[in-house]
Amino acid sequence: MFRQAHFTIRLVTALAIAGGAGVAPAIAAPVLGKAADNAVYAQTLVNEEVKKHPELVVLGVHAVKPGGKGSHMIAANLDRIGKDDDEDDLAVSRERKTILAPNMKDPTKFEVAVPLKDAAGHVIGSLSTVFKYTAGDDEVKMHTAALEIRDDMAKQIPNVAALFAAAGARTASVGLEPSASIEIPASKGKFDFLRIDSKRHRLLGAHENDGTADYFDLQKNALITRVKVGGAVDHAVDADSKYYYVSVQEGQRVAVLDAATLKEVSSIKLTGPTDAIIFEPKNHLIYVTHDEGADVWVIDPSTAKVVASIAVPGVPEYMVYDESTDRVYLNIKSADKVAVIDPNTRKTVAEWGTAPAAQPHGLELDVAHHRIFTAGGNGKLAVIDTRTGQVTGSTDIAAKVDQIAFDSVRQRVYCAGADKMSIVDTSGSSVVTVGELATAATAKNVAVDPQTHAVWTTYTDGKSSFARSWMPR
Repeated sequence: MFRQAHFTIRLVTALAIAGGAGVAPAIAAPVLGKAADNAVYAQTLVNEEVKKHPELVVLGVHAVKPGGKGSHMIAANLDRIGKDDDEDDLAVSRERKTILAPNMKDPTKFEVAVPLKDAAGHVIGSLSTVFKYTAGDDEVKMHTAALEIRDDMAKQIPNVAALFAAAGARTASVGLEPSASIEIPASKGKFDFLRIDSKRHRLLGAHENDGTADYFDLQKNALITRVKVGGAVDHAVDADSKYYYVSVQEGQRVAVLDAATLKEVSSIKLTGPTDAIIFEPKNHLIYVTHDEGADVWVIDPSTAKVVASIAVPGVPEYMVYDESTDRVYLNIKSADKVAVIDPNTRKTVAEWGTAPAAQPHGLELDVAHHRIFTAGGNGKLAVIDTRTGQVTGSTDIAAKVDQIAFDSVRQRVYCAGADKMSIVDTSGSSVVTVGELATAATAKNVAVDPQTHAVWTTYTDGKSSFARSWMPR
């Protein structure tokens, strides 16, 4: 959880902000970029704020690109893009300081620098503002104005990575507002699949690299606990929400947790690495994909034994169970197909092509309209009619999507890829991609809370891990 940082206000001279005078540069100044050529989201925010505030002379955003080195001016209404940050810029972002300073070279200007934040309140850089000024003007009002500009921008910034996303990526275009952020401090590991336990109103995270199953309370928006199970990949929840079944890839097993106590109570050993997992409620069985094979294990949890191994036409990925047709639909990423499994015969009874979606990963079910959505790693989402097995439509989405989620009430599919999430409207006669949401490089999973319609993903910034949500307007 974000810890409120203290900051101080310093009155300094313009000489300090300028970095001093009378020091000859050792090397030639670098060539700086033009604002008009700066096609990143941070520049979009700067341009919009400058339009809203005619009293602003200069607005600049300073940040470090994830994975990059050194803090720079990454967006401004001046042609100074790429300028290295000086000591005062760094103090604002690193020490949470606020700097107020009259411009001694130009008495008609007053400068305010404040920590830049994202929607969750994390400090992600610094914001430089320069206001029109007349001697005797209220300097505190300019500080307040700078904070208002900063806070307005923060609402539109999911995280620092979003600042560097393409200029067109924004939350406003997809009708989502940043909401809760839950931090797991000192956690660098990436997550795999996300699930929702709607009965207990929890978010279930498979924290693969940390080797934990992570549980979040969606009423309190807080981490409940982390259970050490090994390389967790996915969760299945039984019909009564009594047990959680966690596929543990490297351990080649399914860990069984008591949903009430969140303690591991048993383990089911398998003969290979596991991946996606679901609970089939009609026969009360568990289906687990073999990550390196061409089969799906069927487990009876009452005996903790494998009761069948179903052959499938290639390497399996994500799967869903359709109660209306009594079928399991499974993406086959190595063959560009969906395998259709009959739980009664425990056999693959049909194979449907997914073209134009290639290397299908994410899969979701729309029961009311008899269709499934399958997301290809090539940046295509295909729609398949479950009555005919035919592809009836497609749309462009982010590349290398791993997981997708369907909100049946709002008729939207959320497709999670690296750095961005594509939002697809399915309410009309054809599916249409309506926008992209800037996320993070490791935010390749997604789940929708059926009670609140909040859209959740998880990611790491290299220091901590986060579960983040957006709410539809």
